[in-house]
Amino acid sequence: MITIVTGMTRCGSSLMMRCLHRGGVPVYASNTTSYEHDDMLTLPQHTAWLDRCQGHAVKVLDAHRYRLPPGRAYRTILLTRNPDEQAKSIVKFTRLLKLADIPDTAIPQLALSLREDLPRLQAAMCALGPVLQLTFEDLVTLPHSTLQQVNTFCEDALDLQAMRTAIIPRSPLCYPGLLELQERQEVR
Repeated sequence: MITIVTGMTRCGSSLMMRCLHRGGVPVYASNTTSYEHDDMLTLPQHTAWLDRCQGHAVKVLDAHRYRLPPGRAYRTILLTRNPDEQAKSIVKFTRLLKLADIPDTAIPQLALSLREDLPRLQAAMCALGPVLQLTFEDLVTLPHSTLQQVNTFCEDALDLQAMRTAIIPRSPLCYPGLLELQERQEVR
């Protein structure tokens, strides 16, 4: 079984990967900040690397674009987020990392795009196997019950106490900085 963690950028997928990793799930990732691997970007053309993912959690953002091939055993944890807050987070992220200077006036259009893409993402993942859909808001404000759902979905094989240590108590509103970087500095 391959556990896919998906959503659209800035949805909480890195946080979910961190929770799974701390809970005892091996991860297929090249780092433990974003929990991404460049192999994901080769989908759908190159898929042989998925053979190494058996028994692992793999982050595949925008899985309706980077399509996973059928024929493998997948279970998917799909993260969603309030599209307005997610759009604000995308703008913040691109600015903080100096990737682009997206104007604030683009936030409503980004939020609309996120709303329009969600049904495509849901359909793509439901076609591959069981899907547990969670919200970022519940993950950060109701971690106990949300992580219990994840544990049940993963056949009660996770260390819930360790998973909860990955969650920094906070509001689900767009945070002004990057908590991922704060976590990385605390690890050092």
